[in-house]
Amino acid sequence: MLTLRWCDRVVYWGILVMFSRAYTLSAAVVPPEVSLATVQQLVINNGAEVQSLDPHKSHGAPEMSVMCDLLEGLFNFDNQGQIVPGVAVRWHASADLKVWTFDLRPEARWSNGDPVTAADFVYSWRRLANPATRSPCASYLTEMQLVNSEAVRRGEQPPEALGIQALGTHTLQLSLSQPLAYLLSMLANPALYPLHQRTVERYGNGYDEDKWYAVSHFVGNGAYCLRSWVVNEKLLLTRSETYWNRAHTVIERVTYLTIGDEVVDIRRYQAGEIDITHYLLPTEHYLALQRQQPNELWHFPALSVAGYRLNTQRAPFNDVRVRQALSLVLDREAIVDQFLVQGEQVAYTLNSQRVAGFKVARPDWASWPLSRRCSVAKKLLREAGYHQHNPLRFRLLYNMSEVHEQLAVAVSDTWKNRLGAEVTLDQQEWKVFLANCLAGEYQAARFSWPAGYNDPAALLNMLQSTSSGNSAFYRSQVFDRWLEQALQAPTAAERCRCYQQAERLLAEEAPVIPLYHGMRSRLIKPYVGGLDRRNPMNLIYTKDLYLTQHPQAPSRYRQ
Repeated sequence: MLTLRWCDRVVYWGILVMFSRAYTLSAAVVPPEVSLATVQQLVINNGAEVQSLDPHKSHGAPEMSVMCDLLEGLFNFDNQGQIVPGVAVRWHASADLKVWTFDLRPEARWSNGDPVTAADFVYSWRRLANPATRSPCASYLTEMQLVNSEAVRRGEQPPEALGIQALGTHTLQLSLSQPLAYLLSMLANPALYPLHQRTVERYGNGYDEDKWYAVSHFVGNGAYCLRSWVVNEKLLLTRSETYWNRAHTVIERVTYLTIGDEVVDIRRYQAGEIDITHYLLPTEHYLALQRQQPNELWHFPALSVAGYRLNTQRAPFNDVRVRQALSLVLDREAIVDQFLVQGEQVAYTLNSQRVAGFKVARPDWASWPLSRRCSVAKKLLREAGYHQHNPLRFRLLYNMSEVHEQLAVAVSDTWKNRLGAEVTLDQQEWKVFLANCLAGEYQAARFSWPAGYNDPAALLNMLQSTSSGNSAFYRSQVFDRWLEQALQAPTAAERCRCYQQAERLLAEEAPVIPLYHGMRSRLIKPYVGGLDRRNPMNLIYTKDLYLTQHPQAPSRYRQ
């Protein structure tokens, strides 16, 4: 009889749960008593111009929001943040849980009418792993334990060696180097969406050209199609004629606006021009909205962490003492109380108690009086060679946002007042900010990382030495070893202990400075249906939504 480790039993439990809901339709569920609006046209503020619509070239929240409508992978998240089938309709694992076979929906179609096949996934994943693609998401395949993924990424083996193959037109097989408890939830990530090979290769070389996702060329398999794109203004998507579950989608058109100014976002919402705001609301406006429009103010407990990343490969942050000093003097409780009043939680670790399988263990210094922490921090800076006559100087990079600017000003003032640091603030547009962070063209920079799946590994893997998204350029064999031991752990308690040790090491070496665990707050019109406040994934699929008849609905919905 096969004896299963703890993590393997979790996988088997997940298989049973998933099979029980394998035919759940992930789309709008309209209660029978609800009367739908005559016009189903939704307007959402996406917060920033998307960096790219190539799922292998982008990994930010604005891009994911749009790509979840345009493309569909093996699985989706439903409106409660639970994993549900997408293109996959059935699946099973081998006895050792290393080989997974997926049956794909024969009715799944690309927007040009072509069938979605297993070969499409094979092509896309090989392109993702190919070093010629230069994808910041490529390490995701390694985190999945996909066979040969690391060797392919390094160029040591060809993309054809990757542990994915088509067994038939609608049968896909994955080979893992070891069992993974949370594999199914990882498969909803946009980086793993299929691509239409003929389109990608026709309008580029298949790796680093971006013409294939132009409006006139784009071919997707999602519930919506790209119809127009006005840079720095809006993207317009319309309901797909070929989507396999079109009968259960309701919204006919969705417009994503690119308004980076949160105040303008709120004003246009109040003027009836926007149905769902971006999830960043300035503190002073949030407090007023709590009083004025409490029923339209939604809160989503996000599995995310935000703070500042420090480029460990560039001075002055290649010195661990400098990084430690900056982290020690920040009063996280005061920051959250004064600047973040929307339900955010203080963070000393990447993961919070919201994450399954993790118990928060703060670093020892978190309990010290602030005076002691400041004293130790000053000593560390002196040892690193920084003092009154040679103050610490660096640039702090953040993307355009009133909320981010307020926080950057407060944090830089703290570093100046408590350490004498001279901090130059550098605000950049979203696409430029992302490019500079990934290229290492910064010293210190804001970060906000959402967990792509509900497991401690989702955030910790971002700082693995092999991670293509490791924009702090942190390299630690000890840290990598703790994550590897977590994968091999025989019990849940041991796995949690490994993650706590990894978090403890991060708190000591401070490649990033976690400040808070996120809470996403949005203004949402009362006639928007299909949302659930319990959703922690920070993804809204338009196919799950609908508009109802409501006295507050603007005239454009009552034509």
